[in-house]
Amino acid sequence: MEPPTPYPEDTLTHLANVFNDQARQFYARHGVSVIAAAYESHEEQGEVSLMITKPCEMHVVGKIKRAVLNEAKAQPMTFYKTRPDARAAH
Repeated sequence: MEPPTPYPEDTLTHLANVFNDQARQFYARHGVSVIAAAYESHEEQGEVSLMITKPCEMHVVGKIKRAVLNEAKAQPMTFYKTRPDARAAH
């Protein structure tokens, strides 16, 4: 589409996950003037936010591998409502 539709923001932080030149060119073409590199680019210094959640719902699905299931049956896991007291374990 010409001209490209303007992106709603003119600045992107590392949270936008711009990791390659194609992504950088895309955002620049749509009017973004400040584009921070993705976290994986190792340009951020110190601790930074990696994900910010908002009211949402996520469903993660998968199929457990047979070897993992067999291991779990051989050595059952214990789940706790709160972190167990390490002192009580000794």
